[in-house]
Amino acid sequence: MAEPTFDRDDIGPDAVTIEISCAALSLCDDENLNLVQSHRGTIIIKDDIGQPVKVGEMSFDMVDMNAIGKTEAHPLEIFDEIDADTFEMGMALFDPNTYGIRRSVRELGVELVNDYFLHLRELFIEPEWRGRKLGMAAMHIVLKRFSRGCDFAVLCASPIRVDVVSEAARKKQQKALRSLYEQAGFTRLGKSLWMVLDLYECVAARSFPFAACASSQPTQSPLGSGSL
Repeated sequence: MAEPTFDRDDIGPDAVTIEISCAALSLCDDENLNLVQSHRGTIIIKDDIGQPVKVGEMSFDMVDMNAIGKTEAHPLEIFDEIDADTFEMGMALFDPNTYGIRRSVRELGVELVNDYFLHLRELFIEPEWRGRKLGMAAMHIVLKRFSRGCDFAVLCASPIRVDVVSEAARKKQQKALRSLYEQAGFTRLGKSLWMVLDLYECVAARSFPFAACASSQPTQSPLGSGSL
């Protein structure tokens, strides 16, 4: 296979597209009740002859709180079945004594109106492609594409994959990420690493984070349940 050909200095965030696959997770006895739609995206650019080149990847979930309510299980029980990160996200958002969002979160203006929200799980750009705002462009594409019908987006401002192992370096990265997302409109949940973005407001204002970094639209290729 021929190596991709392009002048890397000419590659910017406006060249980014995302190929997205989706799988539905029922996590309950009713297989038709899809509680979570799990998405994986391959972040790509194209070389000089139009061939796709992978530069990163991201993953995110669309959570259906209305469907979760029909299971009669507490949301935290459902999140715990998915994985530890999702359970931690749920603990930051939801009151363990009720089915609702924590009062401290509601005071930030975060409410469930449409019963859906986005959990932004991972965003990774290959080291050789960093510093070109490609990750910001990918984030913008996903938020804009999946915002309709979702009330808010939530993420953890901590690097998933780290190139350093010291605690001091990790905290430095966390601080930088938090600052980046705050500038983009995300709000920190107390003193935690979790941050939320009011997508309902973004849709109303027709303004999404990192808009200056992207002009592309994603393509979606749905896969069957359990295909991820």
